[in-house]
Amino acid sequence: MPVIDDFNLAIDPDEILQLRTVGDNPRTRPRMAKLVREILDELEIQSLIRPRATYAFVAVTEMMPGQVTLAEGTVFHAPLLTHHMAGAAHLVPVVVTIGQAIDAAISDCFARGASLKAVLLEEIANQFLFKAGEHCEKSIAATAAGLNLQTSGTLAPGHEGIEFDNQVKVLKLSGADYIGIRMSRTGVMDPVHSTSFIIGAGSRMRYWTQAENCQTCAARVKCPHRRETSAYAECA
Repeated sequence: MPVIDDFNLAIDPDEILQLRTVGDNPRTRPRMAKLVREILDELEIQSLIRPRATYAFVAVTEMMPGQVTLAEGTVFHAPLLTHHMAGAAHLVPVVVTIGQAIDAAISDCFARGASLKAVLLEEIANQFLFKAGEHCEKSIAATAAGLNLQTSGTLAPGHEGIEFDNQVKVLKLSGADYIGIRMSRTGVMDPVHSTSFIIGAGSRMRYWTQAENCQTCAARVKCPHRRETSAYAECA
């Protein structure tokens, strides 16, 4: 399985400060800004963000409404997948993590009573995970271009129209165990700050942004990380 480990991720403090969970209270804003900068410095010095990803191009043998059959026998029952990725010659299951070190750091902060720092660490970790996912998209698109293929946007297990039980299939096909990612009995990935998704690859694939995914996600109203489209054209 190809492994992606050439990440060069960076976060601007303002990216965290503008999150809805951080708030905009003028009295606490300076303290929050200072703490966010301190945390980002600590993460860099201690190398607590350790991103890795793995994926596979798996040939599609049959696609019908609501069902995709892959060459090695896996079957996805996912209406949204077949609707958005009609015409895909391959599905590309992807799994990405930023490692266990950040999980341990967050747990340690909560144990020491440093709740605010723990919450901010959680938000920063999520932001790094999103950026790692975007890096993977670009890397896979470049690989696909070398095969004269185009790539679609991403779809993830748990999105409406792709039942969460497809997660196990995505992890197996992508080679998640090769980079140390496991699924717990409760359905949570370990390391916690890991994610999975599927990309379609074919001769003529439609790309869509994460902002477009957010418009149809059932959790969008409460999600502090939802992406908003800057213009209608972004979703077209």
